[in-house]
Amino acid sequence: GWYAARLPDADIRIITNGVDTETFRPLAPPEAAALRARLQLPTEKKIILYAGRISPEKGPLDLVRAFGELRKIRHDVLLVLVGELRTGADRRGDYGRQLLAACEALGADCYHAGTVNPARMHEYYQTADIAVVPSEFEEPFGMVAIEAMAAGVPVLAANKGGLREFVIPHETGFLIADTRDYAGFARQMHELLDCPSELERVQRNARAYVEQHHGWETVTRQLETLYRGLLERT
Repeated sequence: GWYAARLPDADIRIITNGVDTETFRPLAPPEAAALRARLQLPTEKKIILYAGRISPEKGPLDLVRAFGELRKIRHDVLLVLVGELRTGADRRGDYGRQLLAACEALGADCYHAGTVNPARMHEYYQTADIAVVPSEFEEPFGMVAIEAMAAGVPVLAANKGGLREFVIPHETGFLIADTRDYAGFARQMHELLDCPSELERVQRNARAYVEQHHGWETVTRQLETLYRGLLERT
């Protein structure tokens, strides 16, 4: 949209990233419970998942602070953060230290899993009740949201950039009203967790959307069509 508005005569084609919908797939409740046990995650808690870099533009500290507000409302929740965290002498390191301190204040209700082998990342999605994408910058696309949707996890995402193109409120996901309004952010998470029928409906829609638009077979076909058209024109 940004380029189309500034280059009205350009021939622009959009081909998104793809996801392996066989690996990133929903699990039946017994499978999900067994996976949680293997990953040493509690089976009785609602898991809120963050996946991505621990850096300012991705907004995980906002989520941790909102989770602190959520714990004032309910105690059946666990925040799991997956992603590289640095504590060096730079802006990202300062942010990492702030996040660690905020997590420590939450005690056992907040778990930072660190960096996870990409080959096992789908397992963390498959254990989650909600995946949150609290980005502070205008996300160009948002693979975390797509992977979560493929894995059957309802997504609560920032109202930013490319996320708005496929996270359609109450259809394929949910948008955060304001990531810096921690009490309001917490209420959104609370209300979603208390509405399993809505989550299940959106989860089904989201999985179907990803299968139709972002499976590797679809993306590969789009790319082949584009190259074939370019070769014919030249």
